[in-house]
Amino acid sequence: MARASEGARPLCLAVADLDHFKNVNDPFGHGVGDSVLRTVAQIFRLKTRPGDLLARMGGEEFLFALVDAPMHEGQDVCERLRAAVEAHPWEEVAAGLRVTISLGLCRTGDTETPARAIARADAALYEAKRLRRNCLRTG
Repeated sequence: MARASEGARPLCLAVADLDHFKNVNDPFGHGVGDSVLRTVAQIFRLKTRPGDLLARMGGEEFLFALVDAPMHEGQDVCERLRAAVEAHPWEEVAAGLRVTISLGLCRTGDTETPARAIARADAALYEAKRLRRNCLRTG
């Protein structure tokens, strides 16, 4: 965030969470759950831009720092991620398996702390989960 702010470069933060991950681990087993997490991480690496930062926050939640991304471009990246996860052939991992993600996105402010920006993206994520899941919300 400091580098983006110093260079007056736009920065969006996004938080993604696998929808109903308990419905993967419980009926399919933790081995399948681990495979899903690895596959989702691979999809994220393939569908983000080379300069983007991807980090697993814990459990089934991921954080993206999208440098040089104005809000509309951040929305495009997030929608690309969402669609790629939904379209993946999950049946090849386990019969009947379906995986989707919800995302929250915000553009960081010049004087905003990283914790505050993450909290805003996280609040947008929870709005997506509350509304219908498998979607993107901005905050």
